[in-house]
Amino acid sequence: MESSTRKQTTGTDNREQLSFEVLNSLDATVAIEARQVLSGNDALGSGVLKATLVDGRLAVEPLRVDIPGGGVQLGFSLQPRERDVVMTVKADVDFKKGEIDILAKPKANKPESFSLATPVKVHGLFEDFGLGVNPLNLMGSVITFVTSPLHVPVRRVFEKKIPADGKEACEIAWSKTTDE
Repeated sequence: MESSTRKQTTGTDNREQLSFEVLNSLDATVAIEARQVLSGNDALGSGVLKATLVDGRLAVEPLRVDIPGGGVQLGFSLQPRERDVVMTVKADVDFKKGEIDILAKPKANKPESFSLATPVKVHGLFEDFGLGVNPLNLMGSVITFVTSPLHVPVRRVFEKKIPADGKEACEIAWSKTTDE
């Protein structure tokens, strides 16, 4: 009888698969199109996804989902760098009213000198939305930028390590977004 051992992957293993070295060593294109999704006689919608990986840049352009009464289209890209930054995004989209409300808040995994990471908000109707920065958040970013040579070395000495994955990391991330 043969026995086999199966290695379990962890969140760290998954992140390593999206490292700069791995992404830079591969080129790929994936295109998926669902023209008409049905449930019995009910039309549920359609969708398109095109993802490319070229020279270490992972891009999803477009991701489009169309449903009765509305739809959404977006694109994004990821190109890992040496500096680790987490982007926390809180989004509310109301397809019936055609309203969008998104808050994106960048945060470095460790204290960074001369960082201008400032939360950005997108709010309004699908056809007429605004992109903005809260003046208080901008002022805080400017003050942090100017004073970073003083406080970053101290914060690095006393920083509490954020766990790489697991329940604690999720709780820390979600508690920070609910404060906004």
